[in-house]
Amino acid sequence: MILVLDSSQSLHFTKLFSTADAVFASVEGKGLLRSTDSGISWQYCNAGLSDLNINSMAQFGSKIYCSGYGVVFVSTDNGNSWIQTGLGLPQSQISGLISQSGICSHAVTTSDCSIQQMKALPDRR
Repeated sequence: MILVLDSSQSLHFTKLFSTADAVFASVEGKGLLRSTDSGISWQYCNAGLSDLNINSMAQFGSKIYCSGYGVVFVSTDNGNSWIQTGLGLPQSQISGLISQSGICSHAVTTSDCSIQQMKALPDRR
């Protein structure tokens, strides 16, 4: 599905993020839009996301991470699909992601700006 907006539609963008291959835009309550042609066309890329309020995005190596409310997702296919990767996070907004040895290992929460260590879920791919 290619997204076409007209003047009667309104979206609230909360974050922009780019990789070498794509530009991502977080849309409040609607998940992620992705463009692979420098913003000419956009498509939703929410397969596997259980939280559609994305607060933070990061790329570590070939993996792209995004976070919502107490949850972190990872994509290994440029955002075509997402799997949950973090466990043990408090139920609060995640504002940042931290890499340790090229792996997303910690999340910064917005409630108290604390750094929380994540437990990784086994890779199901």
